[in-house]
Amino acid sequence: MKITLSGIGKRFNNREWVIKDLDYSFDGPNAYAITGSNGSGKSTLTRIVSGIMPQTRGEILIESENKIVDPDDFYKELTYAAPYLDLIEEFTLNELLNFHFKFKNPIKDMNIPSLMDLMYLTKSKDKQIGNFSSGMKQRLKLGLAIFSDASVTILDEPTSNMDEKGQLWYLDQIKEILGSRLIIVASNQPNEYQFSDQVIDLNVLSNKF
Repeated sequence: MKITLSGIGKRFNNREWVIKDLDYSFDGPNAYAITGSNGSGKSTLTRIVSGIMPQTRGEILIESENKIVDPDDFYKELTYAAPYLDLIEEFTLNELLNFHFKFKNPIKDMNIPSLMDLMYLTKSKDKQIGNFSSGMKQRLKLGLAIFSDASVTILDEPTSNMDEKGQLWYLDQIKEILGSRLIIVASNQPNEYQFSDQVIDLNVLSNKF
């Protein structure tokens, strides 16, 4: 999978540009980190790349096996996790996983019980998501992204709300999928992207805007 950004720009409410004239290519199965100070556009860029947010200008070309992927079909190839993304809180864990895996295939032919075990959430299988702690919710979001079969996984501030044990769990799971898909991590915490092949510093790029 390859994602090529050409002249990407984003501004809000006709104010100053958050991102301007950005050219870059993400080539799978490498891992990339997007870093930069608050307000530099890390989350904005991940949303644009994933298709969640439209760019103000510029073009994005998505290729898979030398064939162009229709942007409307990109969601089929993608998983995404971020603290600000909502889960269906009325669902129990069991209901949510069964719902999610109607649209995605789990990796390594895993089933729902084994995925619960991997996320250390088996004891909460019948608990509503709305009653999960913030750390449990974040682990679930990461699990849905990492344990789904995908060509691209984008993670924004992946260990937000997680304790040290949860952070180590995250790194262990990421290591299992390295080299099998394109991974993009937006973060200011080096421990969250220590495995990355390339680091994109938006503060440095912004100097040319």
